[in-house]
Amino acid sequence: MKPASYEVAVFIIVVIISLLALISYSRSLRRTELRFHAAFHHLEKDHSLTINQKEVCHDSLIGYDENNRTVILLQKAPTGYSSRVFHLTQVKNCSVSFSYYSDSLVKLGENERLAENDISEIILQIEFNVECTPDISIRFYNEKINKPHEIPEIETRAFHWQHLIMYNRFRPFAVN
Repeated sequence: MKPASYEVAVFIIVVIISLLALISYSRSLRRTELRFHAAFHHLEKDHSLTINQKEVCHDSLIGYDENNRTVILLQKAPTGYSSRVFHLTQVKNCSVSFSYYSDSLVKLGENERLAENDISEIILQIEFNVECTPDISIRFYNEKINKPHEIPEIETRAFHWQHLIMYNRFRPFAVN
């Protein structure tokens, strides 16, 4: 075998191994996402809820049952998943917060605004009436995962959930 033929053969083998590894990794990610959605579905059924709206936010899945005014939250955790199911009357406040790169704040002059590109996170924060109940933070935008051009759409989705939660907290139940 000539040296050039040997190098081509090694290159082809490396490419094939790389492709197989990529395919395997892709399938693994898909299985993980399917398990995540299945866990959410089981949580929905265990609490006899019917989710009308659902949102996937990186490591979180949030769903809302309009008839019961109940929210399900499933978040990925180092040891599996953590879940919360709560009625909207338990919510004290819900707000959308923005985190910015610290160097953006240093450059900011008196009449300047922070640009969308300076946003590092958009977080939906839910506070509860009962003090012993831990608050919830759901990250909608993360600069390590999302692109700056996605900020307007993601911001709109975060504000949608804030409005949904705050508006429906005290809405009377429908009378049949």
